[in-house]
Amino acid sequence: MERHLRPSETPPPAVALAWGLMPPRRRGRPPRHSLDEVIAAAVALADEDGLVGVSMPRLARRLGMTQNALYRYVTSKDDLLVLMGDAASPAIPDLDSAAGWQANARTWTRASLARYVTHPWLLDLRMQPPSTPNALLWLEAFLDGVADADLGPNRGIQCALLLDGYARSTAALSRDVTSREP
Repeated sequence: MERHLRPSETPPPAVALAWGLMPPRRRGRPPRHSLDEVIAAAVALADEDGLVGVSMPRLARRLGMTQNALYRYVTSKDDLLVLMGDAASPAIPDLDSAAGWQANARTWTRASLARYVTHPWLLDLRMQPPSTPNALLWLEAFLDGVADADLGPNRGIQCALLLDGYARSTAALSRDVTSREP
């Protein structure tokens, strides 16, 4: 059974924020930072100490504001994590349709692996269907890159999930092996 979004339904707050659909909050002082600055500071915390290092109080201190002031930007830490995951995946791999679908699949998978190696905390985020701008751009790049394989949209998405899972697993194994003492 297929479910379609009705006009009266709204996307989750993190998705609405990622797409710029959430209206600015009007209560309290005007914001000192942009949403992008808040997300960048959270990504920097995660890069330094992993997801355990990202807390609303710690992020607020880094930005020179109160914890309550953070809620002018994001509605919850879960929403912040979704936005961080999207922000940590900006560089869409450059795929060449002339190279063929196998080469493009390899390039896309290597770029996915590099993303997880650069930001290992991405491995600790809960997996969810792509719904944010960069996540959809990555999926679109993959589907365009393997179009000559004639997979169709469903199988193309399944292949993207399979290869992303491979990249995640490889990065997780590498992280686990290198984090242990010899």
